[in-house]
Amino acid sequence: MLEKANNISKKIDKISENSGQLITCLVILLATVVFYGAFMRYLVRDMPSWAYEVAIFLYGTIAFFSGAYCLLHDKHVSVDIIKVKMSKKNKNKLDLLYSIISLITLFIITIYASIWAYDSTLILERSEHQTTFNPQIWWFKWVVVLALVLVIMQLFSKIVKLLTRDGD
Repeated sequence: MLEKANNISKKIDKISENSGQLITCLVILLATVVFYGAFMRYLVRDMPSWAYEVAIFLYGTIAFFSGAYCLLHDKHVSVDIIKVKMSKKNKNKLDLLYSIISLITLFIITIYASIWAYDSTLILERSEHQTTFNPQIWWFKWVVVLALVLVIMQLFSKIVKLLTRDGD
């Protein structure tokens, strides 16, 4: 049972690693879109209507999909005031508690986000920004759901790792 959980954890880690590496390619695309929009706005005085919203979608996708990658590499923001003075065994217990609470919370949020995305898909929701571009945004709401699922999977992997540590 423990070996199977460890194998699943390794597969999840690989998915998080690959999705994190893949999402970094969007940073180049985001920079290109922002540069193009700024160039057109300030030098040509004619910014395309799509540049603003495409930049928002790209930035949002990068932010959401980087969650699992950051969790995998422990690059998320945390306050270690209490943990600094704890033994490794107690740090692991506290991390386990935090991870379980986060897992439950994110699972509930994912359920609501799925309903939100489904409802948006049914009506083929469009952007409410005041641009002439007015793209459909229902697909972006599924990006949120998928990113949450990846973070939940990575939290599961973290919990497995914490449970298999012996407190070194």
